[in-house]
Amino acid sequence: MFGSIWSFMKRHKGKLMLTTSIIGGAVVLGNYAAWKVAEWQEAEMNEAFRKARKQHHFDGTQRTCNTTALSLLPTLQQRLMALLDTEALTKSLKQRPDNKIEIWGQIKIASFTRTIAAVYSAALLMTTLRVQLNIIGGYMFLDSLASADDHEVNQDRLLAPLPLQKRYLALIEHLLGQGLEDLVHRVKTAVEKVVGSVSLKDQLSLGDVEKLIKELRREVEGHPTNGCLHPAQDCHLVQCALPTTTHQQESDADASCREDRSMAKLVMETRDVLER
Repeated sequence: MFGSIWSFMKRHKGKLMLTTSIIGGAVVLGNYAAWKVAEWQEAEMNEAFRKARKQHHFDGTQRTCNTTALSLLPTLQQRLMALLDTEALTKSLKQRPDNKIEIWGQIKIASFTRTIAAVYSAALLMTTLRVQLNIIGGYMFLDSLASADDHEVNQDRLLAPLPLQKRYLALIEHLLGQGLEDLVHRVKTAVEKVVGSVSLKDQLSLGDVEKLIKELRREVEGHPTNGCLHPAQDCHLVQCALPTTTHQQESDADASCREDRSMAKLVMETRDVLER
């Protein structure tokens, strides 16, 4: 029996070797394919997790932006009311002064200015905060990915350490201070030019108001040096949102100071986005 088997194997030696090779190759290929499929599935899962984590981070940033902006709006409103106070003018009218028409004209200018400035300042506040939080949030996201790979967090390697975050986000204080004063001055100059000649007795239609608003926008947005407290400087509306001196100071900072260099980069990125 064994002799017959041995004779069969000798006669079909080539076929048996070919068959064995094919079967062995199929097993190897099957194992390799299974390994590649498992590798692909793991890569897909990691990519899906990364996208989900990124989306979660983005959604959290937008919620933070909305919450922060809403918390700052009362401060912005108070500053506008202080800069454009009409109560004193209204009280003086009750005393029946001789210059009543002049006071009414001042109230008209102040009211228009406050309304237009409120729209611009609220838009600048929301836009600036959104840009800031998304920029710094992007660096924080990269830091979180790096921290997830390393068991120990090296503070020197962080792109957005906590002191830099606080320093960068504190730039919004400019808009609530000197930036708002510059904006109000600029808007008031435009209002005096466009609305100043409109009589209090004129009955304005919706179309007339629309024309006035368009003209005011051209004056405020179309002339970089119009109504600016510092006409020698670039008075793009971005200058009301970001301090001009900060960019210069950061540019001249000691190159060895890593935080100053990072701050300069953040300010430059923010300015570039806002000026588009």
